[in-house]
Amino acid sequence: MSARTSRLATWVFIVPALTGYVRLPGGANVVLPVSELGLGLLLLLVLGVIVKGPVRLRALATIAATVVVLFGLFVAYTLAWPHLRGWAFAEPAPHLALAAVVSCCTAVAYALLFYREDVFIDVFWKAAIGAIVTAVAAYVMNELAGSGWLVHRQYGTPRLQGLLSEPSAWAPFVSALLLLALARRRRLWVGFFLLAAVLTKSPTVLLSTVGSLAAWYVLIRRRSTTRYAMLAGLLVAGTIAVNWLKGIDIYRPLSSSLVDQFVVRLASGVHAVTSGGVTGRNDRFTSTQAVIDEMALRGWLWTGIGPGSEGYILGSTGLLPNALPVYVMASFGILGVIVLMGMLVRTIIRLRTRASLGLFLAFIIASMINSAGGWEFYKFVIVAVVVAGIPARSAVRFESRGVVTSMSSSPVRA
Repeated sequence: MSARTSRLATWVFIVPALTGYVRLPGGANVVLPVSELGLGLLLLLVLGVIVKGPVRLRALATIAATVVVLFGLFVAYTLAWPHLRGWAFAEPAPHLALAAVVSCCTAVAYALLFYREDVFIDVFWKAAIGAIVTAVAAYVMNELAGSGWLVHRQYGTPRLQGLLSEPSAWAPFVSALLLLALARRRRLWVGFFLLAAVLTKSPTVLLSTVGSLAAWYVLIRRRSTTRYAMLAGLLVAGTIAVNWLKGIDIYRPLSSSLVDQFVVRLASGVHAVTSGGVTGRNDRFTSTQAVIDEMALRGWLWTGIGPGSEGYILGSTGLLPNALPVYVMASFGILGVIVLMGMLVRTIIRLRTRASLGLFLAFIIASMINSAGGWEFYKFVIVAVVVAGIPARSAVRFESRGVVTSMSSSPVRA
C-alpha cells in the first residue's frame, strides 16, 4: 500500500469524527452528513484496493471473517427477536444494528488495508489540532462578541464544543493530543490542550484526561516494580479523592465557576454511584443500571438482545447506553463484556511499546465512560484492537525533539 493512498484513507477515516455538528447561537445542534460521506468514500477506497490488489490474503480473510461473523450475529438476533416480542413493548432497531455492523467492518478493513502508524499519528495530530483550534477560536469569539456559534451553553456558561456533538466529546481527542504532545515534548501544545480541556468544563473530559495520563505514565515504565508502586499510589490517591468528593455539598445552585462546573458536578456523580442513585446525578451510572436491570428482568443478562439494542433500551427505559461496555452489555450481555474487556487488555499490553499507545489509550479509556460521537468515536477503539494484532515491523517510536523514527524505514519529521 502506497503512503499516498494510506494518507488519503486516513484523512477520510479521521476527519468525520471531528466535524459532525454545528451548534447554532440559539442552541440547536445541526448534524452534518460527514459520517455517511466519510463512510461511503472509505468503502470506495476499500473496494478499489481489493479490486486492484495486490492485497495480502490474510488481510482479506480477516476482513471476510469479520463481515461474516458480525452480519451473522445481526441476522441471528434479528430472527430470534420475533419469538421474544411478548416479553417487552419495544424491540431493537434494525437500522441502528446494520449501521453498527457496517461501521465495525469498515474500521477493520481500514486497519488491515490502510493503517500505517506514522501516517495515522501524523494525520490525527493535524486534523485534531485543526478542530481544536477552531473550537477555541469560536469560544474566544463568543467571549469577545457573544457570537454563540460552535459554543455549548447548556449549564448557563460557555463551554468548548467546536464541530463535535457536545463538550464531553472532546474527552478522547484532548487526551490523545495531550499524550502525543508529551511524547513529542511539545510544551506549548501541552499547555494549549490543557486549556482546551478546562474550557470544556466537562467532568467526563477531566476524568478521561487524568485517567489517560495516569495509565500512560504507568504503562511506559520499564520496571515492573515501578509500575506496581505507581499503581498503588494511584489507588491511594483515588480513594482519597473519592472520599473528599463525597463530602462536598452538591445541592447548592451551580455557578459558572470552574470549581462548580468540574468539582461539584463530579462530586454529584460520585454521590450517585456510592449511594446507588439515591442522591446526586450521574447519567452514565443511571444508564448502566437501567440496562443491567432491564436485561436481568427479561432474562437476557448473559446474551443481550443483539446489535441495535439502543433502540430497545430507549423505548423501554427512555435512556441510551452511555458507554461502550454498556452498549455491549445490552447487545451481547455479560459474555460480550467479558470478550470486550479481554480484547482491550490484550490491546493495551501489545501496544505498550508503540508510539500510538497514547493515542489509542485515550480512546479506550474514554470509551469506558462516554459515548458522545457514537461509532465515529468507537471506531478508533476497533482500529486499536486490530492494530494490536498486526506485527510491529511498521511501528514507530518517538525520540527527542519530535522526531519519529520508523523501525523499518528512514526517519520522518513529525
